[in-house]
Amino acid sequence: GGLRGIGHAIALAMAHEGADLLIAGQSMDRAAQTEQEIRALGRRCVVIRADVADEAAVQDMMARTVQHFGGLDILVNNAAIAPFKPIDEFTSAEFSRVLDVNLKGPWLCAKYAFPELKRRGGVIINITSASGHYGGASAGGSAYDASKGGLRQLTYALAAEFGPHHIR
Repeated sequence: GGLRGIGHAIALAMAHEGADLLIAGQSMDRAAQTEQEIRALGRRCVVIRADVADEAAVQDMMARTVQHFGGLDILVNNAAIAPFKPIDEFTSAEFSRVLDVNLKGPWLCAKYAFPELKRRGGVIINITSASGHYGGASAGGSAYDASKGGLRQLTYALAAEFGPHHIR
């Protein structure tokens, strides 16, 4: 989730501060531009297509990160989808997809980043939303709000579990 919006801004800020990045995304239309922007800052960048809700894709993403950069220090979970529509127009498959990307995806990324992060410590940054704190910010946001509230609670749980391994 580093090719558009908040994720793109995070990627550029991290590169500006000296980070090399592997960026995973679904929509590759901005991949080359983002890669060029980061390389212009003197940093290495690899952009791959990956669905964070796909366990095998996440495993591959972590393996490729270690392969390209020799390790992993920071994981930013930013990928998300946000379809807003009335609940009576939402299908259960659409609801599941929102939870798979917005909640299961960060869980999978944390799970498969953990072995590398615990070697030397590190950081996981989960991007939530005001909707994750308050819910009901927008009509039609039941799936999104639930996923972001769940991500907030997942963040607390991971902090307790990963903290003893020097992972913030």
